[in-house]
Amino acid sequence: MKGLLQTRRWWHALRAWWLAALLGAGLASAALAQRPALRVYTIDDGLKFSQVFAVFQDSRGFIWAGTSYGTGRYDGRAFANLTTGEGLPHDSVKAFAEDGEGLIWVLTQEGPAVLRATDASNGSPLVVPLPEGARSLAGRKFTSMAGGRGAVWFAEGKEVLRWRGGRLERVVAGITGNLRGVYPIGAEDAFVATDSGLFRVKGLAPTPVAVPASVGAVAGVVSLGEAVLLVGERGVARGEGSGFALDPAWRVPEGFAAEAASAGKDCLVLTSGTRGAAVLEKGKATVVIDGDHGLPGNGAMGAIVDRDGLIWLATEDGLVKVLNLRLRSWLTQRGGLGGMVLSFAREFGGPLWVGHTDGVSRLEADGRLVPMASGRDVGEAWALLALPGGTLLVGTPDGLAVVEGGRARRLRVPPELGGRRIFGLASDPQGRVWVAALGGVTRFRWDRARHAPADLERMVPGSDEDCSACEARGLSIAKDGTVWIGTDGQGVLAFSKGGLRRFGLAEGLPSLVCRAVLARPEGVWVGTDKGLWRLSGGRAEAMDTVNSTLGDRYIVALAAEAQSDAVWVACSYSVVRVRGERVEAILDHSRGLAGPSTTAEHCLLAEPGRLWVGMAGGFSEADAVAAVRLPPPPAVGVLAALDGEGRRVAPGGRLAFPIHDLSVSFFSPTYHAEETTRFLYRLAGYDERWSDPQWERKAHFTNLFPGSYVFEVRAVAPDGRGSLEPARVPFEVEVPWGLAFAALGTLVVLTAAAAWAVSGVRTRRVRTRNEQLERQVAERTALLAKANQRLELLAATDGLTGIANRRVFQDHLQGEWNRALRAGTDLSLLMIDVDFFKAYNDALGHQQGDEGLRRVAAAVAAHAERPGDLAARYGGEEFVVVLPGAGAEGARAVAEDIRAAVAAMALLHPKSSVADHVTVSIGAATRRPAHQDASRDLVAAADEALYRAKQEGRDRVVVGAGSEK
Repeated sequence: MKGLLQTRRWWHALRAWWLAALLGAGLASAALAQRPALRVYTIDDGLKFSQVFAVFQDSRGFIWAGTSYGTGRYDGRAFANLTTGEGLPHDSVKAFAEDGEGLIWVLTQEGPAVLRATDASNGSPLVVPLPEGARSLAGRKFTSMAGGRGAVWFAEGKEVLRWRGGRLERVVAGITGNLRGVYPIGAEDAFVATDSGLFRVKGLAPTPVAVPASVGAVAGVVSLGEAVLLVGERGVARGEGSGFALDPAWRVPEGFAAEAASAGKDCLVLTSGTRGAAVLEKGKATVVIDGDHGLPGNGAMGAIVDRDGLIWLATEDGLVKVLNLRLRSWLTQRGGLGGMVLSFAREFGGPLWVGHTDGVSRLEADGRLVPMASGRDVGEAWALLALPGGTLLVGTPDGLAVVEGGRARRLRVPPELGGRRIFGLASDPQGRVWVAALGGVTRFRWDRARHAPADLERMVPGSDEDCSACEARGLSIAKDGTVWIGTDGQGVLAFSKGGLRRFGLAEGLPSLVCRAVLARPEGVWVGTDKGLWRLSGGRAEAMDTVNSTLGDRYIVALAAEAQSDAVWVACSYSVVRVRGERVEAILDHSRGLAGPSTTAEHCLLAEPGRLWVGMAGGFSEADAVAAVRLPPPPAVGVLAALDGEGRRVAPGGRLAFPIHDLSVSFFSPTYHAEETTRFLYRLAGYDERWSDPQWERKAHFTNLFPGSYVFEVRAVAPDGRGSLEPARVPFEVEVPWGLAFAALGTLVVLTAAAAWAVSGVRTRRVRTRNEQLERQVAERTALLAKANQRLELLAATDGLTGIANRRVFQDHLQGEWNRALRAGTDLSLLMIDVDFFKAYNDALGHQQGDEGLRRVAAAVAAHAERPGDLAARYGGEEFVVVLPGAGAEGARAVAEDIRAAVAAMALLHPKSSVADHVTVSIGAATRRPAHQDASRDLVAAADEALYRAKQEGRDRVVVGAGSEK
């Protein structure tokens, strides 16, 4: 017996040690689990090399990254890279600047180079020769380079140079010590730091400047509004008179040792090669971003604040974009979190409880996440309710559980609860607990002495008859005591002293799936699977302004901010802040949330100034006030406009007829959520209608006749806001001389015929000549009718391939969409791209490239053989096939036949990386129309599937998401 007791003590001691070690590991990982909202760009995103030394934004909005292996220009979708192979003097790029002529200066290890941001021929960046007056700079290894208001400054040894207006000027003598950096304040004004002091250069003459000893070594001098600020290793000073005075409102972290500084609209960004970055806002706490907070590595070599307020950091492990300083996340599988965060609860003034798929954790004030109950103890925490005294109730798929005094246990499920699946918990002003479950709604009182429910009452049965059909989900208790209940299948229920009332389709709701409800003074907000609605006066009205902004209208959760009229709305993929009927903020994965999708009915918790969001990848905490700052509408620009022969279409230019193909590529220099930016465009004079919003950043037009045209493009953010001004390219296609002469001749003949007819000459000879003229007019009229028929055929046919063109495709698709909508049938679309066609053209020439396109078009058209099928050229090397009545499998089969037919032609392709012959990638999508104006969704789905096919290796068919449903 004694031996058995000793064995048990040994086992308990071992178990306690193991739990302590596990908890310690959990706490350690919890600290690491916190992540600020960062986006890191590396070689996986197209950057030539991940070791970034400098970052810069030019006047057109492009982001430039200087790496140890060339430079990359980021346009919001891809990096275009330049190395010594494209003309740089050295691959190591240390700094950027822009002069007054729009040229980008790049400082490399072997001297400066000059770039054009876009080459007129294809929109790519291009290395150009140094300007004539700057040839002497070639090969000089400058210590630093910086630009400001059209001037570029260079520092080397004890010499400072300025390039401006085509002239290279030297700062006069007077600077002592070895140069450490030059900091332009304007075209005429700069500060120069040396190891012996700071000098101000005006009119090329330097003057010493007094620096407070308390700021330490100079890290930079910047302009912020009207102020000039000197940033040192230990502090920030403000320019006053001929010197600087310490400004204590800017708090540099102790021991940070800043090495460089950059200014934004209202902040400073300090960087250190060993400590990361520090973001300073006047009078506010400093935010540090280092290796403990998600920064790759611990150092930052440089920073900028772009024109929209985003911070970019150059690090040794990638280019980092700071999405939101006021948002941090705790990731799953770290620090005691399960796979998904499902619910939150917080007693007033107490800690935050977090429910997830592996139990319950608690967030401490210092940011540590402490596991309090495992999934074995309580199951999945679908709903949480914090009661006074530190008791936590947990709703799970298997009933109720409780966490008290650091211990967790499951509660016996009484029959009155209406089932074991608990979806929601709430408490009323009387302290009673309301439970929403699979079989209805129950109310009880928590007996603190017995630690168990008491006085259970079934308040809302499962259905009006047998208590079996109601799936109660959300609960919200109004100030007047009415309990509002959201259900999955019975609309919205309201329980009050007057009894139970149901709101459904007859009261104006669009659906009976209403999982989220929120009682507010202005009415009851209802989240349905078709958008946001509000009940007031017994009727439901759609909140159309909000719904038009939502990317996905399946609303899963609602939360109100205390002492505020703002409401947070959680959809499947994003969270928006609504005030009245206006969206004030949008948060999603691209803006820093912990996962790509929200999770359950209780994934939101809002308090004054704070918001917690549960996601599939963890949970995030946001500053609700800072989150209100909506990003600006996306800007837009044109990269290049080219005709079918590769010639540039300049704004205001004149082009010779005929124009068989016109392609325009464009970009958006707005980077808050660039992955989700879409574009719409039109060619005035060809098609006045704007295109549907699309992800593709290129437009194609075929068979342009003589006339004046204006290409216009807008960028559209996920919330529906578009560019304030479109980018425009006006041009003209000239009328050929031959056509003009023929038209003039026809006019002369017709005028002469009319004159002879009216002349009234009665002689036989005149009558004979009149008859001849009339015959000629009839012949010319017939010829004109034939010409018109030929023009109509040309307008509907692609001039190169002979199949339908894009305009015919758009009209045909809309017609088939409407027909499928009336008939309730499927409609499929194939989008086909010739793999590596530019390389095919470059290797074999444009003539062979045109012949290849004609043969591919014939193979595609051969498989559009049923009535209603249509094969068309979408533009460039892309084709589309419309397949009415075809389901997803039918579309896949046709796509595979087309892919095999193209491969069977065995057209030699010497530059393809997937085969030695021409291949195609195909994206397929299928939809059953439910709305008249949604055919663009089918095009977007097929385009997305094509993009995936190319990403996955090309020469394949990919069926878009949702096509199988």
